[in-house]
Amino acid sequence: LIADTSAVPAQGGVGEVLYRVEGGWGALTVDSEGGVSLRHALDREAPDGAIGVAKIVGVDRGRPPLSATATLTITVTDVNDSPPVLLPPTVFHVTEGAAPTLLGSLTATDHDVWALGHGPPFNLSLAPTNPAHVLAHINIKFDPHLDSGRGGAEVWTVGAVDREEHRQLLVGVLVADAGGMAATHTVTIIVDDINDNPMKPAAKTVYLWKTQ
Repeated sequence: LIADTSAVPAQGGVGEVLYRVEGGWGALTVDSEGGVSLRHALDREAPDGAIGVAKIVGVDRGRPPLSATATLTITVTDVNDSPPVLLPPTVFHVTEGAAPTLLGSLTATDHDVWALGHGPPFNLSLAPTNPAHVLAHINIKFDPHLDSGRGGAEVWTVGAVDREEHRQLLVGVLVADAGGMAATHTVTIIVDDINDNPMKPAAKTVYLWKTQ
């Protein structure tokens, strides 16, 4: 129960009031006593989900019937339930065979309320679920001063990458907010080709069939 909007029938009414609810995301219900309850959980991060307005209309059984309306303004309090996400760009290029290279920087954002500690500073690191070949080629250098102190990370190659072995690397980056909510996001490293494989002699047999 989130509100009591019970009404008293006007003089001449029959003593019964019928209630209905209008608005409020379609998430509210009103009982025969005017009590307003939630039908389902609310999501503050949904479009227009932070504040909702509902009208509770009560109509008596008099002739003519009379009505009264109560307006409810509902403010949804934030909980830290939205994990932080990486901001673009999340796709980088590296030339195969290059020495250790800075590919770019990663920053993050969060849809929860930052003032409640549900946002920055963010912490970024290589996810422990990365396969061995990713850990061997990529390093994430966390920098708490990036993005005006919100925290970020530089993406580096550890050494030369051979495109003939890996055309791209899918790197799992673990991003956590100040409240401990975390998620793993994918950063794509595309390995650009260079002409480093010599040509080799080859032969090919071609058969021609003649039909009458």
